[in-house]
Amino acid sequence: LEQIVGSSLWVQIETPFGGFWVNDRFLAAVVAPFDFENDPRVASLLAEFGEIIATDGDLREVVSRRGLYVSHNAAPIRFPYDELETILTDPTTYKWPSNAADLDEVPGRTFAEAVTDSFLSTYDDPDTMTTVNEPLAGGNGRMPDYAIPFEFESFNYIGVFDPIDNPDFGGLDWTTWYVSIDYEDGAPVIVGLTVDMWAP
Repeated sequence: LEQIVGSSLWVQIETPFGGFWVNDRFLAAVVAPFDFENDPRVASLLAEFGEIIATDGDLREVVSRRGLYVSHNAAPIRFPYDELETILTDPTTYKWPSNAADLDEVPGRTFAEAVTDSFLSTYDDPDTMTTVNEPLAGGNGRMPDYAIPFEFESFNYIGVFDPIDNPDFGGLDWTTWYVSIDYEDGAPVIVGLTVDMWAP
């Protein structure tokens, strides 16, 4: 059973403890890792995402209706679905956390500056590697077991890893983006982005 309450979709679920109503925003499709890995639409989704952010397009075409969650060296921040149409050109700045400085010292950056520019440079690099449901650790990054925030643990994901941008730093200049993917109406959509990086 489903019911619209305000602007939210609520779904009745059955659990060992009985039936409950849950906001659809907190439900994820169950897709076996094998099926996810062999779904050609996932690679197409990633390519379309790259094209959209390269042309300042509308992220709603590839993102979950629940919005986009971004974990930028901290707990995920939710960007509502309705804001994603123009987020790539929005001049609003945010204080994105950094492992190297206190939040007060971090200059404000737009969504495009903090997220899409970094993702594109990683995704389009000739030596970029991708993995499916496998965390990638850089030379001094967090342990793989902690690469994916617990809020995204229910989702399959693609890892996009650019190992070395500057060899002068002995492999300690790298970026990994994890793209968490849900399925809505049977099709893959992006629900979360997580960055792990070290840059001089």
